[in-house]
Amino acid sequence: MFQIISTGRRAALTLCIVAAPATAGPFDGRYFPWRYTGDDAAIAEHCSGEDLPAADVIIDDQFYYGPGGKYRCTLEAPVNVRDMDAQLYDGQCDGGDREWTMRIFMLKHQNGALEVLAQLPAEDGTLRRLSSYLVPCPAG
Repeated sequence: MFQIISTGRRAALTLCIVAAPATAGPFDGRYFPWRYTGDDAAIAEHCSGEDLPAADVIIDDQFYYGPGGKYRCTLEAPVNVRDMDAQLYDGQCDGGDREWTMRIFMLKHQNGALEVLAQLPAEDGTLRRLSSYLVPCPAG
């Protein structure tokens, strides 16, 4: 059975749906490569900036990596990994004048660090392994 909604109620319902904030993904945040741990200047360089920083960034199921966030992958079809704080995604990626798909595995460690594993096509057509151990950028 269908119910007719008055224009005023429909507008209010639409506003509620549109105004709802996007939900944060389980790995949202800014990260820097662990090798810079202890190097405050390098961490500041990787974690600062109003635009996309040099750090890897995950925002609302978008994964940016590479210098200045050159590459972007939309994280889709998440699969939870049993007994782990981890998910496997299908990544629809673009950057550097090309598009590709890849599987992306993300694992959050107890210390807040994020491990990212993926296999991506290189410019020459071969597959290259992306393996990153990332540490959350300091707050502030």
